[in-house]
Amino acid sequence: MYIKTWNKQDPLRAVTISILSLIVSCGYLIHLAERKHPLDCSDASGAFSSISNCMWLVIITISTVGYGDLSTVTVLGRLISLLTAFIGLMISATLIGIVQERLTLSDDEFKVIQVLEEENRMKQYQEQALQCVEAFLKIYVRKYRLVKKKVPYSYN
Repeated sequence: MYIKTWNKQDPLRAVTISILSLIVSCGYLIHLAERKHPLDCSDASGAFSSISNCMWLVIITISTVGYGDLSTVTVLGRLISLLTAFIGLMISATLIGIVQERLTLSDDEFKVIQVLEEENRMKQYQEQALQCVEAFLKIYVRKYRLVKKKVPYSYN
C-alpha cells in the first residue's frame, strides 16, 4: 500500500529510485556470482571483476537492448540476469502507466473541455447569424432604395 501511494504522490522519484536500486543491487549480486569466472572477452581478467561492468550489464538488461558484449556464465548469474529483466519490464510497464495516467483527462476535465467547445460553437453560430442578418439588411436596403427611386410620384 505504501508503494502505491508513494508512486501516486511522486512518480518520477519512485521510478528513479526503483531503477537505481535495481541497478546497484543486481549489479552487486551479479558481481558476487560471476567474479571468479573470466569471460572470453578482449579483457582476459574477467569483465565481471568490476562492479561498473556488472551495472552496465544490468542497465542493458533493464532497457532490453542486450548488446551482447557481456553475458553471465554461471547459473546463479543467469538467474539474477533473468530476474533483472523481469523487474526491468515491470518498471517499464509502471512508467508507461504513469505517463498514460498523466496524459489522460479526468471526467471533470473532459466536461470542461466540452463546455468550452460548446461555447465556441455558439459564438460561431451567433457570428454567422449576425452576418446573415447583415447581408439580408443590405439586400433589403438596396432593394428599398431601388423601389423608392422608381416611384414617380409621392402620396403627399
